[in-house]
Amino acid sequence: PTTAIILIIPVIHIMSSNIKVMLIEDHAGYRETVTSALEQTADMELAGSFGTAEVALRSLQPPSEIAPDIVLLDLKLPGMQGLEMIRWILDYAPTAEIIVLTQSDKDTQVRRALNEGASGYLLKSSTLNQILDGIRNVVSGGSALTPEIARYLMNQLRNQPAVQTIGKALSERETEVLILLS
Repeated sequence: PTTAIILIIPVIHIMSSNIKVMLIEDHAGYRETVTSALEQTADMELAGSFGTAEVALRSLQPPSEIAPDIVLLDLKLPGMQGLEMIRWILDYAPTAEIIVLTQSDKDTQVRRALNEGASGYLLKSSTLNQILDGIRNVVSGGSALTPEIARYLMNQLRNQPAVQTIGKALSERETEVLILLS
């Protein structure tokens, strides 16, 4: 007689959590369009949708239950502007990544937004798929840039003077003499 051994291996289903997205956009029609796209996307959920920076910041203040992974932020808002808001968002929601979603492609605004801590800069001329892909890129450790902004940044890097390096390090004796002179 043969004996059969049956192994029961439990199947563990690991649920990946959805990307929580907060939208801060004052134009109601555009806000509704992006909100609808987020709500229809299987791997994303809307953490909040706001027309002003002040109301959005109040929703993030402790003890907030809103913990967005991504904040889509328009720069031109009534009251507090988007560029001013970036630091506040990072203070209240330090794990959130910010993607600027605006009409402005002004060099100074792009540079300032990225210097303040934004992880992406998309123009409103982007398609909904480009916005959703940008969100996924940022969540996975990349960035989100429209081709126009990427080109601008590449030109900025190209036009920077090359960093000059010293051809040879100082010898031990040269270092000793410099220390004694100082």
